[in-house]
Amino acid sequence: MHPIILSIGRFTIASYSLMIALGFLAALLLTRRRSVRFSLYDCFFSILMALVSAGICGKLLYIIIEHRAVAECFMEYPLEQALEMVLSGGFVLYGGLFGIVIGFWFASHENHLDFRALLDAMAPSASLAIAFGRIGCLLGGCCYGRPYDGPLAITYPEGSYAPSGIPLFPSPIAESLGALIITAILLIYERKKDRRLNSMLLLFLLYAPLRFILEFFRGDSARGMIGRLSTSQAISIAMVAAIAAYLGKRKTRS
Repeated sequence: MHPIILSIGRFTIASYSLMIALGFLAALLLTRRRSVRFSLYDCFFSILMALVSAGICGKLLYIIIEHRAVAECFMEYPLEQALEMVLSGGFVLYGGLFGIVIGFWFASHENHLDFRALLDAMAPSASLAIAFGRIGCLLGGCCYGRPYDGPLAITYPEGSYAPSGIPLFPSPIAESLGALIITAILLIYERKKDRRLNSMLLLFLLYAPLRFILEFFRGDSARGMIGRLSTSQAISIAMVAAIAAYLGKRKTRS
C-alpha cells in the first residue's frame, strides 16, 4: 500500500525496513522490561544478532525455494543487476525464525550466556517482532491474500506489488494479530511456576498451526510447493512433529 515511507532524492526509507526497525525496538523494550537476568547490552546484542541472522536465513530459504527463478534472473540480467534484484526482494519467515535461534546461540556463545535461558526470555519479543514485520508486509504489498469479498478485505491501489483493484484476504493483518495473541500467551505462560516447556519451543508450536492455516488464504505465488502443500505448510508439519518427538523422548528419559 505504502512501500516507501520517505523519499528525499536518492535517499528512501522502505516501509518494510521501518517496521523491522520498530519491531527491533519493541522487542528490546519488552525484553528489558521483563528480564532482570540479562543486561541491556546482552539484550541489545542478542536481538541484533538474531535480526542479522534472521535476515540471512530468511533470504537463503527464499533462494532455495525460488532457485529456478533466481537462476533465470542471473541468466537474463547482468551480475550486478541480478544480485540487486535477488537481495532486494524475497524473504521466508520460517527461515527467519530458524535464523533467530542461530542468532541467539551466537550471542549466548560470545557473551557467555545461558542459551536456553536466553531463548526462554526472548520468545515473546521474537513473536512481537513478527507482528511488526507482517505490518511491514502489508505496507509493502507482499504476502498478500487470495481474492476475498468478506469482512476486512483489502484492495490495493494501482502500482502495488499485490494485485490492484481486487478485494483480497488480509493475510498480513491476520498473521500480525495471530503473532500478537501468541505474544500474550507467552507472557502469561512465563508467569507459571512449573514450566516444563521452553517458551521458544512454545512459540514454534503455536506459530506452526497459525501459519499452516493462513497459507490456504495466501495469494502470492512465490512460496514454493511440495505436493499440494506450500513449503511453509510442509515446514509447519515437520516442525510440530520434530518438537513432539523431542518432548516424547524427553518424557521417556524422565
